Amino acid sequence: MIRHAMFDSAYPPSDSLSVMETVESDISMMLCRGQTYEKILWYYNEFLDPDEWQEQASNINPRPERIEDYIKLVSDEYRRLVPKSSAHAKSIYDVGWFLEEAGIAWSFDEGFDQSEAAYYAQRKARAYDSNDYACCTIQDVDRLISTGVLYVGFSSMIASKEEHEKTGRWVYNELTERGLNPEWDGDASARIKCSNLLYEVKLAPDFP
Repeated sequence: MIRHAMFDSAYPPSDSLSVMETVESDISMMLCRGQTYEKILWYYNEFLDPDEWQEQASNINPRPERIEDYIKLVSDEYRRLVPKSSAHAKSIYDVGWFLEEAGIAWSFDEGFDQSEAAYYAQRKARAYDSNDYACCTIQDVDRLISTGVLYVGFSSMIASKEEHEKTGRWVYNELTERGLNPEWDGDASARIKCSNLLYEVKLAPDFP
């Protein structure tokens, strides 16, 4: 099984951001997803209640007093283990770019489940004056980071099986072109499965 280097680090990532684990493991998962320093700080200082993260479990002893100190510990380890983005991570980014060039909206790591992800993707499609979209949920990215497997959903806002299949073929061909090992049986209702992917993104440039 292929998985992110941080699973073998001093601060392995949480299984998912949907359930809080330790402070350091949650920060680790945020870094694995490519979140910026500014966004992580905002999450802990503004999104959460002021004392919430201080009451969260931690395996670091002595426990840091500031969230900035937690972030530095984990990000320094991340920078050491992931000096550059993996080829598969770059390819996934390229897939989104090329699909949008072809008029297919792309939503990645948005929406907890398929319904929410489709909502975000449809909004983007309307903004592009398009009917077609592809998307990966937050749970899909959790799985990608921990197992190397990515499921890609697709659809069209035109209520036609042929249109759905056409969108699926576009997405499948693009995933194939980028070397992401897609598997799909041509069923318009089935998501495309990509396996054996190493998804590692370089630390965002705003980290001190």
